[in-house]
Amino acid sequence: MSLDEARIDDVVVVKKIAAGHRALRRLASLGINIGDRIRVLHFGPFKGAILVEDLDSGVKVALGRGLAKKIIVEYAQYN
Repeated sequence: MSLDEARIDDVVVVKKIAAGHRALRRLASLGINIGDRIRVLHFGPFKGAILVEDLDSGVKVALGRGLAKKIIVEYAQYN
């Protein structure tokens, strides 16, 4: 599923980023990388930005809905 399909408080793992080189660099500069655990904190109104927290780095980032659609995730497994 894509990141924009997750729900608030879901913890997901980034599996793939289906975007171009610029978007990959942008996400890396924000601290979002493949394999990171992400928690969805908030959805902006009217299909606005998605606020997420990278649980591996502690960074909180607002992502546009278009970019979030390109981030392929799956639910994190807890041991």
